[in-house]
Amino acid sequence: MIAFFQVLKKISLFKTKLNKLLFYADFNAYRLTGYSITGLEYRAIQFGPVPSQFQKIYVDLSEQGHISIEEQYFGNGAYGDEIKANIPFDETLFSQHELVVLQFVAKQYGKLSTDELVKLSHEEAGWHDNAEQNAFINYRYAFHLNQGIGYNS
Repeated sequence: MIAFFQVLKKISLFKTKLNKLLFYADFNAYRLTGYSITGLEYRAIQFGPVPSQFQKIYVDLSEQGHISIEEQYFGNGAYGDEIKANIPFDETLFSQHELVVLQFVAKQYGKLSTDELVKLSHEEAGWHDNAEQNAFINYRYAFHLNQGIGYNS
């Protein structure tokens, strides 16, 4: 999925933005098919929904050589970790429904800034209802996404 967003769709991926794209991809896939793409659990934290243990996931992918993580300086003491795919996108790993979802997510959310995505994710009931406790977000919230994929997509 990282290769799809970064290589095919030319989206710059920093951790926060990638976390939101993964959330929207998995929850839209669940909305459409009853299954997420990654099988990850998501938790509501301060900056929106994130895969549970996302730091470990990125470190593991980096150690396996699938991605590289490069710290970028933005000025005023602000840094961010840019995620880059080291392997090409392999569409054979995805079903037709999953590819439709990835296209939808890239088109719907890919051009948004990280700040815009964080703000948008804070409007989702799944984040709002679970943020105070940093709780897991049940996939049933997929049916309440503000801009979810349609059933006829």
